[in-house]
Amino acid sequence: MKSFVDLFRAILISPEVIALVLPFAVGLYWPEPAVFFAEQFSADIKWAFGAAAIPVAFIAASYQIGGEIISPQGTRRVLLDWPDYSMLKNRIVLALIFCALGLVLVIAGAFTIGSYKSSFGATMIFSGLLVSATSLATVGLAKWKIRELLRE
Repeated sequence: MKSFVDLFRAILISPEVIALVLPFAVGLYWPEPAVFFAEQFSADIKWAFGAAAIPVAFIAASYQIGGEIISPQGTRRVLLDWPDYSMLKNRIVLALIFCALGLVLVIAGAFTIGSYKSSFGATMIFSGLLVSATSLATVGLAKWKIRELLRE
């Protein structure tokens, strides 16, 4: 039950959720940048699909860094005995899910721009890139914190 509550809290109260919602909130009050980028992307849709490569790189980096965190070697093996290790593992998996969600948003945004010439597609691309970057940053910060705690 404790891990379920922690996972629920991590989903609702996280920087990734803020990064996911922020471009949509900004787009409601200041749509001009999204309109501009939608026009640019629709002129040459390759740019919109090229943006999808960025979350793919973020997924790969999150997987590599997260793997180092949850599969410790040498002196870091002490993490496996830590009582809250399952919560750490859940956060790493959740970060990968947020990165994948970012990829889906970027692809859906590119499709929306290509098909409907809608500025909402640009907002989706911004949201996808921002949530993926925030997720990678969260994993990177976790790695730094573990190094600090283990005095490496």
